[in-house]
Amino acid sequence: MPSVRERFETYHDFASADLLDIYGDRLKQAIRLEVNTAHTGIFVNDGQGHFTFSPLPAAAQIAPVMGTTATHLDGDGQPDLVLSQNFYQNQRETGRMSGGLSLVLLRKKDASLLPLPAKFSGIALQGDARALASTDLNNDRRPDLIFAHNSEKPRFFLNSSSGNFLEITLTGSPTNRHAIGARLIFEHAKGSRETRELSAGGGYLSQQSQRFFHSSPTENPLQKIHITWPDGTTSSAEIPAEATSFNLRKP
Repeated sequence: MPSVRERFETYHDFASADLLDIYGDRLKQAIRLEVNTAHTGIFVNDGQGHFTFSPLPAAAQIAPVMGTTATHLDGDGQPDLVLSQNFYQNQRETGRMSGGLSLVLLRKKDASLLPLPAKFSGIALQGDARALASTDLNNDRRPDLIFAHNSEKPRFFLNSSSGNFLEITLTGSPTNRHAIGARLIFEHAKGSRETRELSAGGGYLSQQSQRFFHSSPTENPLQKIHITWPDGTTSSAEIPAEATSFNLRKP
C-alpha cells in the first residue's frame, strides 16, 4: 500500500501503529466496535431474555471451534456440548491452528462444563475439522456424532453410555411436516426444565437431526413435554415411564 510506505519508514513503526495512525482521518466517521474477550464461550439465557457470556474451559480455547452440537450424551439429564476444532485455511504467515483434538464437555448439576479427556470420550481427531452433527446412527435411541473434516471422509462415533434415553419426533402441519421452528420445554419430576428448538441448519454447513434425544435418569425422570408450534399454538404431553420413543403431533 503506497500510503503505508509514505507514513512509516520502518517495519517497527508500522507494527507499533494503531488503525488511526495508519488510516488517519478516514476512520473518524466509521462505526467503532471493540472486542473485550478472545475466549470461546456460550451465552447463558436467564429465561427473561437476558444473556450472560460464560467462557468455556481452557481445553476449548486452544484451537478455533468450527462446529458445535448440544445434546444429551451420558444419560444424567443434563445437556452436554461437543466441539469440532482446528482451522488450516488461514494466511501463510499465520500458520495452522491445529492444537485441538475436538472435545466433549459434560454439563454437571452446578451448570459447569467438564472437559472429558480423549481417553474417556474416545474422540481424538487431528486435522482440519469443520461440520459436526448429532443423530442416531445405529437405532439404539442414543445420540451419536458425525464429524466432517476438510477434504476427508467423515468420522462416526457411536454413543455407548448407559442411562435411559427418549427419542422425540415432531409431526407438524402439511406445509411444515417436521415442525421446523418449534420450541420444546422438557419438564422433569424434580422441577428442572430444559428448552430446545428445532432448526433447519446449524454449525458449519451442517444440519442437525430432526429427532430430539433426551435422557431420563431414574432419580429425576422426564415427565412432560410442552411444545410451542411454529404457528404459535401450544400443546403438552405426559411421557409414560416406560417410553423409549415418542411422537408429538400438532393439534
